[in-house]
Amino acid sequence: MTPQDEANHANDPSRWYSTNLVGIPTWLLASVEFNAHPQALRIAGAQETHRGLFRLLEESTSSEDAAEKFRRYMDIVFQLTPTQYEVLYAELRRFRPSYLKLMEGWGFDSNSPQGAVLKGWVESRFGLTPSF
Repeated sequence: MTPQDEANHANDPSRWYSTNLVGIPTWLLASVEFNAHPQALRIAGAQETHRGLFRLLEESTSSEDAAEKFRRYMDIVFQLTPTQYEVLYAELRRFRPSYLKLMEGWGFDSNSPQGAVLKGWVESRFGLTPSF
């Protein structure tokens, strides 16, 4: 392989090795064909890891109810609401990770640190490498 070929390979995400957790080849996920004929995807281990969330969602009576249950679950997982101990004894400006802040940061600038985190998450689950 010539240095030029190596450079072309390094700059072409479609030629990078990737795996995914959805059981559909990455090239197919990224294709026009998949977009034209989408199918449901399941991320391996997600349902098993978050059984409680999926049980709550199955019991939901409406999309609004499901959204509220999802918000409450994420609040607990990301510890978005400070505990009483934290309110009394911890620093007031403690950093709190938040999926909402992550999405907001990515929405403002996909090349921000939040965008990098989200791109990494997508790549690790779906095998889709960022192209810009």
